[in-house]
Amino acid sequence: MSRAPSLTERQALLALLPEPWCDGDYQLSALPSESNDNYLLSIQGKPSLVLRLAKADARSLGVNRSQEQMLYVWAAEKGLSPTLLWADRSKGIMLSEYFADADHHTPVFIDSLAEQLARLHATPPDALPFEVNTRCILEHISGYRKRLNDTLRADCDLNPDMDVAFEVAEKRWLEMTEPSCLCHSDLHRDNILFHEGRVFFLDWEYTAYTPAILDIASLAQSYAWDAQQLQRFYSRYLRAQAIPEQDQQEHFQCLLNELPVARFLLALQSYYWSMLHYGTGKHSSQYHSALMLEARNVSARIDF
Repeated sequence: MSRAPSLTERQALLALLPEPWCDGDYQLSALPSESNDNYLLSIQGKPSLVLRLAKADARSLGVNRSQEQMLYVWAAEKGLSPTLLWADRSKGIMLSEYFADADHHTPVFIDSLAEQLARLHATPPDALPFEVNTRCILEHISGYRKRLNDTLRADCDLNPDMDVAFEVAEKRWLEMTEPSCLCHSDLHRDNILFHEGRVFFLDWEYTAYTPAILDIASLAQSYAWDAQQLQRFYSRYLRAQAIPEQDQQEHFQCLLNELPVARFLLALQSYYWSMLHYGTGKHSSQYHSALMLEARNVSARIDF
């Protein structure tokens, strides 16, 4: 965990808030996050809060802060996120309820995660009172790569292994016929809370209409599920979508066939994101190692 803010920093953070929160005698402690600064605000006898300050360059990372905050409000009303108490759209500041996080490695967690994700994916397009973008991950990757070339003058050429993997993945992705749905598009461990038997999603920065497999691949990647855990999740997900049990095995086999493509594209996108966010240092090297693993998997399992 990051260091606790100093007294001066604490006063500056609280000064960002309107009444009644700016006058509270809160204790502040940093919460882990990669693309934002998150702080836990606690005071004896009152519910704890989370203060989030966007620290990444929203434009360079393809983030629409205004849309993100509207999605937070909508998701909280639907029971998909903690309640958003206050937000400053111009500065990317948000204040929300704090929920203590429970163990993510239990069957109850996997079941709740599957049911909440199925609810999100089943959202009709006309159910949202605002516009949400459609998203092709190939275009998203190309956008990141262009920004890297334009701003950092970074060497974004793929090595031969990844170049072959990208050719395979790009071809297979364009052949997929899965319809798009409302997806979170950034579902990893830090963006998921499990509180009192229910999953809540955080950080709606990249939400868009895109094939559901991107959310599922992101979860499988983040949690490193084995085949049994993945099948439990997907069976519960399909059941929540009213897919007949006799058809579920066929759906699961299709998922297994397509996951390597989605996982590789997500890893490539994350690697470029890390270079934009961190530069070409240690953190980006960790993302590069994950990308190489997915490149080997997609090349080994899928033929032209």
